[in-house]
Amino acid sequence: MKKLLVLLFLPFLWLGTETTAAAGSTIYIAEPIYKAGTTDIDKTLVTLFKPTGAKIRELYINGIMPRVSPDGRYFAYMEADKKSWTARRAAIADSQGRKIRNLPFNGITGFFPNGTWSPDGNRLILLRVSPPASAVLSPEKNGREEIPADARERIEVVVIDFDSGKTRKVHHTYSRHEMEYFTYTATWFPDNKRILFAGGSRGAGIINSYTGEYETLSKDGVAAYLVDNGRKIFYLSGRPDLREPLLIWRFNPETRNSKKLFSVEEYAGHMLTPPVSPDGRYLLLIRYGQQPPSLMLFDIPNKRVTGTDFGGKAVIPLKFSPDNNRLVACMAEEFRHGPEVYGICDFKEGRFTALKTLDKRSQIHGEAALAFFIFMSVEWVE
Repeated sequence: MKKLLVLLFLPFLWLGTETTAAAGSTIYIAEPIYKAGTTDIDKTLVTLFKPTGAKIRELYINGIMPRVSPDGRYFAYMEADKKSWTARRAAIADSQGRKIRNLPFNGITGFFPNGTWSPDGNRLILLRVSPPASAVLSPEKNGREEIPADARERIEVVVIDFDSGKTRKVHHTYSRHEMEYFTYTATWFPDNKRILFAGGSRGAGIINSYTGEYETLSKDGVAAYLVDNGRKIFYLSGRPDLREPLLIWRFNPETRNSKKLFSVEEYAGHMLTPPVSPDGRYLLLIRYGQQPPSLMLFDIPNKRVTGTDFGGKAVIPLKFSPDNNRLVACMAEEFRHGPEVYGICDFKEGRFTALKTLDKRSQIHGEAALAFFIFMSVEWVE
């Protein structure tokens, strides 16, 4: 189950530029709440904290996967079948969690872990899931697209205009594993036009959200990151589930070429999409096979690896603060003992500041636990 947690959580990245402004002044932790004695999701509890650990307030949203807008005024979320946890309709709530309106987007849907809102708050990215078709009209293969033999689901990337409600399908790919799409990364460029995408059969690339044009960066890309205010692009390749090494690449937007920076062969099979620091220097991952699992810091330019000890806690890194290279939103637990606690790690000092212990009603197992960990999220917001 722990490896599953890494797979589901680590793509939840905030990748901005390092500044002196208080860009990460508020942390939002969204936790699905179950009806007592059942595995039915009742609603989502959103708790706001300061990075110091001070609690600001709580609010409830009658849905799942809430994603807060850049200015903190709205939440986009999914209304769902509470027994099957299947998202059916997108909606908008105000900053108090009160529903304002529906979005014209139905079907088996969800939000990407990051990048839901464009930087200007005017557009949103959603995903739609459907069975792979036997043949799909496409510019490739003379109007017919070859579908991968191991395709499990067709994943469509859809952009919605917040004001008009107009929708546009801008990209599609195919997943290999059930719920794999919750690990995909989709991040807006600062121009509010392009989307850096990675995941599925079509790898990593750049989507034009107005025309749907797609520039492939790597057919093997499993995650992609914008750093330095969108001036630098990093992406990862390799299949940890197949025990392939993780490769770290830098894409040069001017020359359109990629350069391999780092190969992490000795940790193959122990890491999945890790968070990258705002300036692109550090990569954090949790390495299993040790007791407790160790938090490893990769200094990419210097190709140096160091471990950080948090006093016997198993620490899973989630998101770097957008304004510095040392504070990271994490989930931690005493190794092989509960409960899980969300907090802030200062990995340079090895200090963990607890923010929130997960609601014990959520300490469940099986498919209900899987749904819980998919719908959990952490965001830094100014």
